[in-house]
Amino acid sequence: MRSRVWHPSQQVREIGNGRISMKMHVGGEFELVSWILSFGPSAVVVSPERLRRRVEAELVRAAESYLKEITVAPTRKAKKVESKKAAAAAGRRG
Repeated sequence: MRSRVWHPSQQVREIGNGRISMKMHVGGEFELVSWILSFGPSAVVVSPERLRRRVEAELVRAAESYLKEITVAPTRKAKKVESKKAAAAAGRRG
């Protein structure tokens, strides 16, 4: 990431612990959001706030898509219990 040129205006600065800060001037927000999301949890948008909110909204939508698929295991139905009298009466009838 440090050595790759993504955009002619980019400025890359190391900020410690193997992390970098990247600044650039770009257009086309849709493409930029997709590019940022491609880094998964390795990328965090610091600013501008509008871009940060847009990336956050896309991540929430993605998480909601997965959460909708999670189903709760069905609970067991209570077993029907007959009284001894009812069982005995049924046995006499049949």
